[in-house]
Amino acid sequence: NDDVHKCDDVKPSVSVSAPTNCPASGCVINVTVSQGTHPLDSEKFRGMLDLAINGNKVQSQNVTAAGTYTFSYTPTSDGAVTVQATITDSVLYSGSESATMVTSTAGTGTTTGTDDN
Repeated sequence: NDDVHKCDDVKPSVSVSAPTNCPASGCVINVTVSQGTHPLDSEKFRGMLDLAINGNKVQSQNVTAAGTYTFSYTPTSDGAVTVQATITDSVLYSGSESATMVTSTAGTGTTTGTDDN
């Protein structure tokens, strides 16, 4: 019998705030975590916030309380990527949200038009 998980439990949730464009120099992705019915963090199961780019986990942070958590990301590819944040709480409930961001690995020059190399 499962006395921990109830049908009306509220799962934790996240809100992803990613910039429209992430330059080669990197950018900051903010993730706001909201707690559900159960604590986000416990001694048995740590609250964990994972950041994935196109389905590949790139960073994780331990989360002990609701709030906004910051990830610094440096692009490894050019073009649109899917940024997904997933929070897993102390009873292993999870919530996730995705956003789209355009990344660039090119230099940060201010030239416009095409290069004639």
